[in-house]
Amino acid sequence: MIKYFLFIFLFSILLTGCLALGLRETNITNNFNLSIGSQQFNVEVAITPEQQIQGLSNRQFLEPTAGMLFVYEDLVSPGFWMKDMKFSIDIIWIKDNVIVGWTVAHPVFTGEELPIYYPPEPINRVFEVNAGTVEKIGLKIGDTIEFSEQLDSILHIR
Repeated sequence: MIKYFLFIFLFSILLTGCLALGLRETNITNNFNLSIGSQQFNVEVAITPEQQIQGLSNRQFLEPTAGMLFVYEDLVSPGFWMKDMKFSIDIIWIKDNVIVGWTVAHPVFTGEELPIYYPPEPINRVFEVNAGTVEKIGLKIGDTIEFSEQLDSILHIR
């Protein structure tokens, strides 16, 4: 009987570990850095379609020096909306490492008809930050983004 309970106990620990690893695979990759000028940001990276659909939805807030980087394999013109957002953001449109535009501080909408925001030209990266960040750091079209070595290695995988 003791062997049976020991087997069940060890099996449940193994199962819990496997489930935790599986869940970690679906979470947004984080703890990377990028900088725009002298401003550094702690970045979460959304690469998979599931991560990109989730984005910053249903979060209560975003730290002042945090952001979410969406990575696309090819140049695309994705539409972004504010579904289930609880705070306003700036959406920074990036082609390779160059900023090509942004959508500034749009409000959180609660109606059924949500506007969809598109980049001014095809891009392969989108960086979401708190509303007002673009103005605060004095962002300009043509500014470049510097990725940490670790983040740069992930971006080159795609």
